[in-house]
Amino acid sequence: MKNKFLKISVWVISFLVILLIVISTYSYYLTADTEEFSLSEKTTQNISRIQLQQAIEFASSFMYDQVEPSGRLIYRRKFGDEKFRTSKYNLLRHAGTVYSLYLYDNIYQQASSNSQKRFFKIRKNLISYMKKNYIKPMKNMYGMVSKKSEEGISVTKVKLGGLGLGLVAMAGYAEDSGSVSDQDKKIMNGLAEFILLLQNNDGSFTSAFNWEKKEKDYSTNSLYYPGEASLGLIFLYMFDKNPRWLEAGKKALSYLATTRKDQKKVPFDHWALIATDKLFESGVELSTKEKKLLVEHAIKIVSSVLDKQISRGKRRGAFENNDRPCSLGTYVEGFVATINLIKRSGINARDLGMNESDLDLWILGLKNITQNTVDYLYRVQVKKEDDSSFMLGAIPTVGEWRSLIKAGKQVVSQIDNNQHVISGWIGWDKLVGE
Repeated sequence: MKNKFLKISVWVISFLVILLIVISTYSYYLTADTEEFSLSEKTTQNISRIQLQQAIEFASSFMYDQVEPSGRLIYRRKFGDEKFRTSKYNLLRHAGTVYSLYLYDNIYQQASSNSQKRFFKIRKNLISYMKKNYIKPMKNMYGMVSKKSEEGISVTKVKLGGLGLGLVAMAGYAEDSGSVSDQDKKIMNGLAEFILLLQNNDGSFTSAFNWEKKEKDYSTNSLYYPGEASLGLIFLYMFDKNPRWLEAGKKALSYLATTRKDQKKVPFDHWALIATDKLFESGVELSTKEKKLLVEHAIKIVSSVLDKQISRGKRRGAFENNDRPCSLGTYVEGFVATINLIKRSGINARDLGMNESDLDLWILGLKNITQNTVDYLYRVQVKKEDDSSFMLGAIPTVGEWRSLIKAGKQVVSQIDNNQHVISGWIGWDKLVGE
């Protein structure tokens, strides 16, 4: 019997595909036109691949420029005030930024180029700052310890998501460097062991650890931490091939998929989607039943938002009640991961209760929707004609930032806005270039 949810999803996406064909073009990656995209007109025109790659270059350069010599990030920038700084900081976003720059370096930088060497050194500084200021030993483990003064928390704690993204940052750097010190190996293993300390027998996690009392903290519960932790474990497995990390990561993702299977509404958990894609990329052997569980979980997550995309006007590509660039960046990350993981899984459409043409149509619809969101984020990015040199390439916190500035309102760009949009853009560009 066909899965009722998937049948509904296919019908919805089929309708959207027809609508998108009517109102948009398929010229996104067929044109080499480099003419600057209008910020106020032609909102139904798709940008070219060259335009997207230029946007990625500007955004990545902006990100690299936010790294101070110490390795600390300029966490928030304010339009019109180049000297503005804030004491606020977030360890997870620091590590997440390293992940975005890892993606950039791996796709757009040549190993022999001077710029690659410079950017690689900047990534090293980011990791060195993280190790010096946040990574602390405890027995045979290492914690990523958040600071109360920076994050506005009442107790010093280790966050599960910080462990995962810290591991992603270090394992990705170790992969690229070709060599790793014994101390860094010890730290990576220690971070993974801390994640396992917080994992329960059923695959779920306790989200935090009270560093002061040295005990699990049950007061914190984050949607994204399990996916971040899983991604970190799988990253480390792909570096050192220790099956313990892979099994723990797989167990966590299976738990998420199982517990959400019968839920009518599921949250948009992009980190779980990225981790699931990484799991399939790892080459792990999974049964058809296991593949089906994970793929259906991904389809259910993305289908929860697809029919809410705005198809016309200046907000074309955004979503009803959601035009926040940071959030839309996570949508693109999740959409791309889902398209990739379906392909990597090698699952037969019939195992999903679908025929091949239905699945192909669903993926086509998802690609069109992803393209529209990519376009929207391109229009949001700070361009040369915005006359804000130190913000060139940045992604502001709100989509309608230009009108706010004209009205004399304060506008900022925060590091996570840029992190997620860059990661989504890079994933999309790589996908369509294959």
